[in-house]
Amino acid sequence: MGVKVKETTPQQIEELRDRFNRKYASSPPAAPFHPTDIDRIRNDHLWLQRFLEMYDLDMETSFNSLWETCILRQSTGANDIDESELNQEYLKEGSVFVHNTDVDGKPLLVFRVKMHSKSKNLDELIRIVVYWVERTQREQHLTQLTIFFDMSGTSLASMDLEFVKRIVETFKQFYPNSLNYILVYELGWVLNAAFKVIKAVLPPKAVEILKMISKKDINQYINKDNCLAIWGGEDNYEFSFVPEAKKVISKPVAANAGDDDQFADKKLQFILRQTEAAATTAGRS
Repeated sequence: MGVKVKETTPQQIEELRDRFNRKYASSPPAAPFHPTDIDRIRNDHLWLQRFLEMYDLDMETSFNSLWETCILRQSTGANDIDESELNQEYLKEGSVFVHNTDVDGKPLLVFRVKMHSKSKNLDELIRIVVYWVERTQREQHLTQLTIFFDMSGTSLASMDLEFVKRIVETFKQFYPNSLNYILVYELGWVLNAAFKVIKAVLPPKAVEILKMISKKDINQYINKDNCLAIWGGEDNYEFSFVPEAKKVISKPVAANAGDDDQFADKKLQFILRQTEAAATTAGRS
């Protein structure tokens, strides 16, 4: 399902791309943006489309948000987060992980809230969230995700409003219109008041996809075969961390990198033509 959005046109996407390219050429950032982000902007419509959808086709707001997002992603190293650099205890305990999909085929980003402690370092936790989103969107081209807050067995001691706010803010800053649903599973009455506070700070588009669910209606959002056994489903999966299979290491792209690449390519083609011509001449003689 996801948020209801206004439909973008190819012309709007191209306008946003052109605005970015012109600014990157005339007023480049102090630190070059990551090549992955540059490639998305120059060669892939989907990322640009997400910004336009997030801001109801407002070109100025979409452009400013795109630029600021690239700055944030470059400064935080979002594209290059490696599991070896993360807090290994947090990563491998299984309080945050991606597994299976919702009814629309969107990967589930699962938070087992009862395993959370307010004593944990929030910055390190958010880096793990970013790692899972980045990894999933590499494996499944910029896919939307569904956040699944598993509240079963959660006490007030594990209910961290600041952590939830940081999760929401991370998606707003790094991943515009990248959520299909926000599912809150088995929220006990003790936590109702706390969650009302969270709901009050959510953006309107997030509230639109927020669903409070239980075992009785979970299969409206997650098919039984994709539903963990602990949620009443058929999947007996138990989390065990598996490292990402593929790594891509690249350097930042300068504002004129495209021109340099074109020059290098033309030079290579010239050398190849000259070599071929020389070989042909030698064969005739």
